[in-house]
Amino acid sequence: MYTPPLYHWPPKSLWVHTPAKRREWKSFSSYFHFPFCRHLCDFCGYETRLITKDSVGAFSRRVIAQVEKHAEIDNFTYSHLRSVFFGGGTASLMPEELIAGLLTSLRNCSPSSELPEATLECEPGTIGCTKLRQARSYGINRVSVCAQSFDDSILKAIGRKHTNQQSMRLLDDAISAGIKNIHLDLMYGLPGQAQQDWERTLRIASSLPINHISTYKLYVFKHGPLHRQGHPRAVEELASETARTKAMHASIQEILGDSGFRQYTLTEYARGEATSEYIRCCFDGGDVLPIGPGAFGRCGNEVWENSPHVQSYGSQAEMRSVRAFRLGSVEAFKRDVILGLWLLRVNVTQIAARHSVTVCPELFSLFDELCSEDVVEYSDSTLSLAGHQRFDAGQVMRRLADLNTRLWGTARFDDQESCYSDAVNQNSAGDHVMRLDAIARMARRDPSLFNSLRIDPDATLKRLGYDLSEVHIRMLIDAIHEEQILGDSSVAAVRHMWTAIRQEHVRR
Repeated sequence: MYTPPLYHWPPKSLWVHTPAKRREWKSFSSYFHFPFCRHLCDFCGYETRLITKDSVGAFSRRVIAQVEKHAEIDNFTYSHLRSVFFGGGTASLMPEELIAGLLTSLRNCSPSSELPEATLECEPGTIGCTKLRQARSYGINRVSVCAQSFDDSILKAIGRKHTNQQSMRLLDDAISAGIKNIHLDLMYGLPGQAQQDWERTLRIASSLPINHISTYKLYVFKHGPLHRQGHPRAVEELASETARTKAMHASIQEILGDSGFRQYTLTEYARGEATSEYIRCCFDGGDVLPIGPGAFGRCGNEVWENSPHVQSYGSQAEMRSVRAFRLGSVEAFKRDVILGLWLLRVNVTQIAARHSVTVCPELFSLFDELCSEDVVEYSDSTLSLAGHQRFDAGQVMRRLADLNTRLWGTARFDDQESCYSDAVNQNSAGDHVMRLDAIARMARRDPSLFNSLRIDPDATLKRLGYDLSEVHIRMLIDAIHEEQILGDSSVAAVRHMWTAIRQEHVRR
């Protein structure tokens, strides 16, 4: 069994607060999620839709208005924009005027007009030299090439529409357009991918004129096409499968390391000083301004997720779907230590000082325990992961998360700690809705699953492994059947969720 690293803490099931009406931004990055693709890939579980001209036009107007609304309401007086990342979906399908408009609007938010890093995520075969050159004139200075593999048969197995030849063409086009900061996205543990296939991909990648590579283990989303085809999720993996991908992980460190790439996060490797400012911001406690449906944000001690409903994004109804969480000082300290391990090492003393927290002895006892098991190293206030410990970083993060927050430290000032508790009321309205997140995410983007739920929700949910007697599952079934029953706010939330999903399918 493989334990994926934590990308969020606290758990998203607890993000049920009302988001702040006004935020104060200082040093921040911005992530823009473009939710449209020419094809929905089997391995993807993000908020995506098939692209149409009409849907993109209406969406573009709403997201520009959303940035302008942030500029009007929030305080950017002392802010500095660290980086911008255009992702998706397929960000390379974005209209040129949307790229230009968003970059202009984001620059206008901050007193500093400089933008050190602006990344455009690109799928091979969807963008050429002319558009890349135009994007560069707007401020794009970094391109992410989503190649995944250099083996056409493996690309076909995961539902990708591009070819190895198109990946190479995209690299050439980016260089011809004058964009020298090029990042390559690769995946391992793919269906049908043998060790020698992966090593061949790594050797090709290390020989290319690029300076940044990401290597991700395939993540099988719950209820997604791969999962329904029988591919196990991480927690379901057999020991032999985990051993296979662990060997692939070891070859990354060896092959890329021999080619001059230095690992600086659990998944990123860079030559020289070509590390990504946006990636660092995600895990060093920096703030992130989220634009677009399903994007995650962080400002100070608040985290939140934008509504995933594409059709209503930017509307008043959309604001009701935003879920947030406000952390107290100790919780923020805990978050920054756990997520900071993505950067391979964190200075615990510095993070505690940043949040005005006095560390409890119980946390140091856990560090000693982890050191004795050779899963971390702790010296001079720094908690770190050596090379042989990084594949299993998720287990370390889980151990840290499981230590009761009250045993991490005490706040030096009374800052109105949040109501988070390690003993959460699992019957809250918010929890009922959050438990449906996996179903909702896939039903939004997968017409076959949506139709199956609409025609026979009982049989479909039972086949997916749900207990039909559970309260939140019964609420979803009632919402699908459009049964008009009275209930509390959780019933209304589930009904709103299903209505939004149904409307998006109708408008396709």
